[in-house]
Amino acid sequence: MALIQLDPDKIIDYVPLFDRKNTKDPLIVRCKYVPRKLSVAFSDVIARAIQEVSDRQKRVDIQRACDKEQFCKQVVEIKNFFDDELNEITDPAIFYDMVDTNLIFEILEAMVNQSILTEGQLKN
Repeated sequence: MALIQLDPDKIIDYVPLFDRKNTKDPLIVRCKYVPRKLSVAFSDVIARAIQEVSDRQKRVDIQRACDKEQFCKQVVEIKNFFDDELNEITDPAIFYDMVDTNLIFEILEAMVNQSILTEGQLKN
């Protein structure tokens, strides 16, 4: 049986769902995958941070700050994303602040899912 090891420093190019049919210049998010252990650690940080906060907006703000931290630590570069003045945005923090929350969630999920073994891999 082959041992599958994922290099935590390996860079993966991710193209969001909405841009996958764009064969010329799709949005590409270059990121490292998030190992399960790191994903759990991020979840624990969020849980501790919001544990005694009752205000809904403050809880959302804390969650968003933690997500942004995770995003910026794991995303290496953004390609083919432009602001209104057609300047290419390559910085993960600027990208995070400019795009829709659903896109951020999709990218964060993709980083975690890249490290999950398929059922076939688990059986072998």
